[in-house]
Amino acid sequence: MSRWKCVLTAGGAALLASAPGNILRITKAVCGAGSVPENELANQTALTNSKQEMQITKLSAQENVSGIRLQLHNNGVGQAFDLRQIGIFGKLNQNPEDVLYMILQNDTPDVIPSENESPNYVYECLVNLILGGAESVEANVDTAAFSTVGHTHDAAEIISGTLPLNRGGTGAQDAAGARASLGAAAAVHSHTPGQVGLGNVDNTSDANKPVSTATQTALDAKIPKADIINNLTSTVTDKPLSAAQGKVLGDGKVPISRTVNGKALNVDITLTSSDVGAMPYSYTRIPAGSDLNTYITTGRYYYHYDDRDTIINVPSILSGTYCALYVSNVNGRVIQELVPTTNWSGARAFVRMGYLGEWSSWDEELRGTSVIDSLTSTNATRPLSAAQGKVLNDGKAPVSHSHSASNINSGTLPIVRGGTNATTQADALISLKAMGEFGDASPAQNLNNLKTTGIYFISSASGNLPSGSDIDYGILEVFKIDIFVIQRLTNLNNDPTPQMKTYQRGYRGDAWSNWKSITMS
Repeated sequence: MSRWKCVLTAGGAALLASAPGNILRITKAVCGAGSVPENELANQTALTNSKQEMQITKLSAQENVSGIRLQLHNNGVGQAFDLRQIGIFGKLNQNPEDVLYMILQNDTPDVIPSENESPNYVYECLVNLILGGAESVEANVDTAAFSTVGHTHDAAEIISGTLPLNRGGTGAQDAAGARASLGAAAAVHSHTPGQVGLGNVDNTSDANKPVSTATQTALDAKIPKADIINNLTSTVTDKPLSAAQGKVLGDGKVPISRTVNGKALNVDITLTSSDVGAMPYSYTRIPAGSDLNTYITTGRYYYHYDDRDTIINVPSILSGTYCALYVSNVNGRVIQELVPTTNWSGARAFVRMGYLGEWSSWDEELRGTSVIDSLTSTNATRPLSAAQGKVLNDGKAPVSHSHSASNINSGTLPIVRGGTNATTQADALISLKAMGEFGDASPAQNLNNLKTTGIYFISSASGNLPSGSDIDYGILEVFKIDIFVIQRLTNLNNDPTPQMKTYQRGYRGDAWSNWKSITMS
């Protein structure tokens, strides 16, 4: 179900304040397809997207409330629209113009169909007006208004009963009864001119009746058709131009709403460089102490020789130099080009870009004499000439080439190319996952530190031997894969009897496990 929000406008409140002793006349009702926030309804002076007037079919008043019945029909509606607003306009009897007295807004609009979609469609509603202080309320009631859909009948459809006077009938079923009901005279009767309010009427023929003074004055003011000029070539100054030629002029005129770069054509137009997207021809001086970061408007600028040391955010290499600044701004993206106007170090220019207050660093543009034509320069900001590029290309080695072993004096050869991918023997064994040859551990070597794959000869002076092993000498085998290490120790004692006991333990990157005897009998 639709919900209508009804608000007395500020203009309506002003009318009520002046209403005591006056007549409040409801002049019209208008519907619209737009809407505004509810808190703005009271400030409206017109409807949003106004569509058409509604017909006022009835006004009834009772104490401070008057009911006004409205109808909206779709005759002539070419396209359906959403009915969102209804405005009631009124004025006091002494006011020359009406105002928007009350506005109604629907949060779920009703759809008014086009005439093609639903011929003779009628929308009807009743609006209660809250009043106060008005002596009386009047409205412009349209007696030709439509009924609601489904409630109209053709005369031929009325086949029983009599239509009463208050419904447009006679209350009778024959002519005599109808005349009696209507208070009409008999079918045959006569009247004197005075009885019908025509005491001044005589039998003068139409041809002999005089024309009134007002009519004659109007006729005297008319222009003969022959005097109307129907062309645009005449130079006559005292005869009128035909409406047809006025249409020719109207069809060919440029509407006042037409603009050039947003400037109306009803006055002389002066276009600036910014209007046509061009850079100004003249230069604007940059004041002393200015910050180049603030120059983001398209244009040409310069700073004077006397101010050169005070300008901020200038490339350090141009500090103290008299320069011209060119600025281009496209949708907030700014390009600055700074060019020294003194002839030093060749033709140089520096550019940078800015957006939303962030600037890139200044970069030197590539211009003619900035190119270096040698292979000895250490300059890191200027380009090398094409001629020197050819020298480098002519001297480069072919893609496919070979080297002798004596020419390889740096780097390591990977395993896939037949190398070990290492620079020491120990690292090579690890890279190849191979067991190294016998080596002696230092006399007091801590076995916890021997984690490199290989075979070591140890003695009783070594640290972290198996507890209770009574080892004088032994062979330690170390196997390492990734962070995992296995140590296997074989006892070589031969006194008083030969002993061949073997112990084993493991390391997982954080701690050694306990030694376990794995001697086989």
